Amino acid sequence: MQNPAIRVEGLGKKFKIGTHQYGHRLTELISGYARSAITAPAKYFGGQSNSVTHTPAEFWAFRNLNFNIQAGDVVGIIGRNGAGKSTLLKVLSRITEPTEGRFGVRGRISSLLEVGTGFHPELTGRENVYLSGVVLGMKRAEIKRKFDQIVAFSGTEKFLDTPVKRFSSGMQVRLGFAVAAFLEPEILIVDEVLAVGDHEFQKKCLGKMSDIAQEGRTILFVSHNAGAVKQMCTRCIWLRDGSVHSDGDPQSVLTDYMSPDQGDLYHLPVQGNLGVEVRSVSLNEVPLRIDRRVRFTSPFDLTFEIASQASLPNLQLAVRIGKRETPLCELNTAYDGNCVSVDSDDLVSVTCHIHSLPLLPGTYDLSLKISGTGLSRDLLPWTPVGELEVIPNLENEDCNDAQFHRPFESRPPVHCAHTWAVRQREPLTTRNE
Repeated sequence: MQNPAIRVEGLGKKFKIGTHQYGHRLTELISGYARSAITAPAKYFGGQSNSVTHTPAEFWAFRNLNFNIQAGDVVGIIGRNGAGKSTLLKVLSRITEPTEGRFGVRGRISSLLEVGTGFHPELTGRENVYLSGVVLGMKRAEIKRKFDQIVAFSGTEKFLDTPVKRFSSGMQVRLGFAVAAFLEPEILIVDEVLAVGDHEFQKKCLGKMSDIAQEGRTILFVSHNAGAVKQMCTRCIWLRDGSVHSDGDPQSVLTDYMSPDQGDLYHLPVQGNLGVEVRSVSLNEVPLRIDRRVRFTSPFDLTFEIASQASLPNLQLAVRIGKRETPLCELNTAYDGNCVSVDSDDLVSVTCHIHSLPLLPGTYDLSLKISGTGLSRDLLPWTPVGELEVIPNLENEDCNDAQFHRPFESRPPVHCAHTWAVRQREPLTTRNE
C-alpha cells in the first residue's frame, strides 16, 4: 500500500473561551500585560478590582479524527457551520497547531482558506502574486514563468498595479485562487471561499481543480455546495459535532447528510394549529440547512412545503427577515392578493421569488407565519425556520446607502420586491408509497 499524502491520527483542536490566560505569542503577551496594568491599581492601592474571574471553558472544534488521504484523491469535506471543517484545514495547512494527536503531509501544500490569503493590502496585485508565490515556496523564476497564466485566469489584468486593499473581495478571491492553483502544488486545500465569486468564475475554478486532480494531485475541498462536491470529489468526509460522522462515496454521504432524518437546526417540520405543518424550507431548490447563502441584491427563491390534515382554504403566508428580533423585511401573500389552499393530506409548495434583498452581507433570521381568513388566531405564529447569509455580490459590493448602516433598532423596514407562486404537489399518501 502506497504512503498516503495526508495521514491524520487522533487529531484534536481545543480552544479556551471566557479566559484571560496568556498564550505564547507576542500579541497575547502584550495584551495580557496591558490587561494586568489596568486591573493592578485596584489590587495594590486598597481598591477592589471590577474584573470578574471566569472559569476557563474549553471548546473542542474537533477531536479524535482518524483518516488517510491517498495521493490523487479529491476529497470533499462537508458539515454544518461549527462542525470543525475550517479549523481542520488550518491545522493541516500548519496555520495553527493541534492540541492533541498528530498528522503528516507528504508534498507541498497550497491553501486558500479565506479572502485575500497571503496578500498584503498595501501591495499591488502584481507584487502580491510574487509575495504569495514565495510564501508558498516557489522560486521567482517559476512565478515569472506562470505569471501571465495566473493573471489571465484571475481576470484582474486591468487592476494589476492597484493596491489589493482597493480590490473587492471577489477580485481578491480570483487572484488568490489563481496563485494557489497555478503554482503546481502536490496538495491543494480550498475552503468555502469560492462562494464569493460569481457563477462563471466558480465554474472556471471547478474546471481548474478537475485538471489538477487529473494530474494526480490531491485536493481537499470544503463546500456547502452539494452539486460541486458530487461533481468533483471521489470521496466525501462528513464532520458532525467535531468528529467524522461518515466517510465514503460522495453520493451516499450527501444523501445521508441531506436526509430529513438528520434533523434541522430549526427543528423542521414545524407543527401548527388545525394540523398545519411546514415540512421544509428551501433556497433555490436546495434545503436551507444545506445552503443558506444569497448574494447581495441578487434574485433568489424561498420555497416552503406546507401540509395539512384538514382542508384549509384562503391561507396567508408571511415571511419575515430580520436580526436580533428586529424585523427588517416582511413579505406576505396577502400583499399580492394571493391565497394558498391546502386540501386534506396534500402538500403545497409555496415559492417566494425575491427580486432583490437590499441588506448588507451578514447573517439574518428567517421567520414564517401562517394565518387563515376568519380565524381568531394564527395557524402558525411567527416561528424561526432558518437563517439567510447574505454574501457580497461582485457587481454591487460598494453600496454606501445610509439605510444599510444605521443601527438595526432605528432602521425602517426595507422595500423588497417579490412575487409569489403556489404549486400543488402530489398527495402525501402517493408520495409515501
